[in-house]
Amino acid sequence: MWGGCTTRICGCVSAGRPTGSIVASQIASQSVRWRHNQRRPRSKKQNRAGPRRRGNALAQGGFETAKHGRTKSLAPELAQFGLDFTDIQDLFPAARQNKRRVIGHFGPTNSGKTHTAIKALLNAECGAYCGPLRLLACEMYEKMSASNSTPQRICALATGQQLIEPDNSTHLSCTVEMLSLNPQHEVVVIDEIQKIADPERGWAWTRALLGSPAREVHVCGDPAAEPLVRDLLDACGENLEVQRYERLSPLSVDGVSAVQNITFLRPGDCVIAFSRSKLYDLKAAIEQNGQKCCIVYGGLPPHARREQARLFNDPDSGYDILVATDAIGMGLNLNIGRVIFSGLEKFNGTEVVFLPSADVKQIAGRAGRFGTKYANGRSLVLGDQRSAAELSRRFHAPIVPLKKAGFFPTDRVLMQFVHQAEARLDRKLKFSHVINAFIESLRLDGDRFFLCRNADWHTIAALIDDIELALEDRLTLCKTPGKMTNDRERRAVLDIAQQLSEVYQGRRTTVLLPTLLNELGLDVQLANPYTGGTPRDKGKLADLENACRMIDLYIWLGNRYECFTDLEKAEQLYLTLTDHIDHGLADLSKRGEVQGTKFPKRRSSNNTHTTHKRSTSKRGSQQTHGDVNGLKTKFKAPLPKIQGADCTQDDKPGNWVGKLRDWVGL
Repeated sequence: MWGGCTTRICGCVSAGRPTGSIVASQIASQSVRWRHNQRRPRSKKQNRAGPRRRGNALAQGGFETAKHGRTKSLAPELAQFGLDFTDIQDLFPAARQNKRRVIGHFGPTNSGKTHTAIKALLNAECGAYCGPLRLLACEMYEKMSASNSTPQRICALATGQQLIEPDNSTHLSCTVEMLSLNPQHEVVVIDEIQKIADPERGWAWTRALLGSPAREVHVCGDPAAEPLVRDLLDACGENLEVQRYERLSPLSVDGVSAVQNITFLRPGDCVIAFSRSKLYDLKAAIEQNGQKCCIVYGGLPPHARREQARLFNDPDSGYDILVATDAIGMGLNLNIGRVIFSGLEKFNGTEVVFLPSADVKQIAGRAGRFGTKYANGRSLVLGDQRSAAELSRRFHAPIVPLKKAGFFPTDRVLMQFVHQAEARLDRKLKFSHVINAFIESLRLDGDRFFLCRNADWHTIAALIDDIELALEDRLTLCKTPGKMTNDRERRAVLDIAQQLSEVYQGRRTTVLLPTLLNELGLDVQLANPYTGGTPRDKGKLADLENACRMIDLYIWLGNRYECFTDLEKAEQLYLTLTDHIDHGLADLSKRGEVQGTKFPKRRSSNNTHTTHKRSTSKRGSQQTHGDVNGLKTKFKAPLPKIQGADCTQDDKPGNWVGKLRDWVGL
């Protein structure tokens, strides 16, 4: 009954070229159709130059070519279109016509706010939960499916890569981008509402909050989001009912003492680092100290992350310690006793910055889980007293209210703009150039909204400019998940786009797994493409992770096109590779090998003076590579001197690498 997530956006604009300015009423009244139910009719074969190889400027996401430099902006010529989105709430007429009740559940981590909202969802005859990660969506799907509510709730699951649709489903668990704005929902729960200010994905929370026409909407998240949510609802003529929560279990942050070295770690500890290299160094050092260690980071496939979490939570597995990036901030339930920061600064893509107070609170809050043996949580830092004082200051800093919500236009808006631009200028335009002009011409309410950054989106738009595709297919490809800074993933997108173009032209009927996977040790022509066994070093492990991302991309598109006939093979291959990744992580632990360097065996418990090799990082701090005892020495690196160290996340958001994925129209 929730509908709308098994098919994809097709043509949304009438056959003729529309004229006039784009206004909310025009856009909201258009109908949307999803997925190819039949093969696209053949188009006349046209003369075309074919996809050209582009220079590095294009590969980095700008609208430049190595030969011609920056293209002249079309914005001045298209400025008269009147791209006025100062009243974004008017894009959702169904929600505006309903008398919605909006309840805000605001509190810190481990306060029971989401639990309360889910109880309201299960008591409704139909409804939806939408979360920030597919791991959370899958976890909530399992919980709702196993609930003892009367009558029994039949739950569906919708993420970009996975669709489960039981007959007569009453409830839906989905990622926030996949939320169908369906008026049949009685209750909708929007989790982690503070993500509405995310520089790249915030648009999805804005759309869910303003556009869901449910009778009752529950938003859960950090108290910093409350003023912004209230302001957005005021513009809609709606009230916000607020329920505030306190932690269910105590959490202390030590501002006096710090963990001196890894020999002071104990079962239930989670050590936080902000690079994969440092995670592997920590993991190997900890295990050579006699403790088995799990690892979680963003690049690890979700299935592998889940398995690592299971091992850490299982008291009989022998894995007592966890090393992780800030990926544990949400999406995994972990029995953590102490969260220990290896440092309080991270590289955000452009510069080294201090962790914002909001991030410190979110990560530190994972310590201490109500109802477990680690109910009393504690957070510390690996270093000295100065580092401990800085951790305490950031954790206890006042809450900084979020100021603006993210926005990005829907497919229908973009399609109509492209058609109008080509009609107005009376010539065919490159898709990437039109989108650039759209963004330059867009007008928003700058006091409440900002335009989300979409570097990967623009990169793909430029990469496929010279491939013959329908406009709606370009938009779908632009939203595929992946890291477009990775050369292989860019080439995989090109491979799939070229195959899709041939389907569009009637020259083939199917889109197969990209042959680029062969470079990573797979043979996509075989029924069982991977025969490489367990990865024996970090390089091979990274290759399998890259392969998983490319397969993930194929599965994402396969859920939107019927011509992706390798979907079943891709899903099985994905599970096979994640299983080998799990075994590879365990094998690296046994051999103590990281980055090709073998760690020496531990000599004795009282020997802490073994000679070790040091190298100096770019920030001037001394780090160890290749010797466990280097991580046993006292952490003496000074905190980096950064301009604006006390700035808020809103002032210095960093270059977050988000994914415009799972996009559903209005």
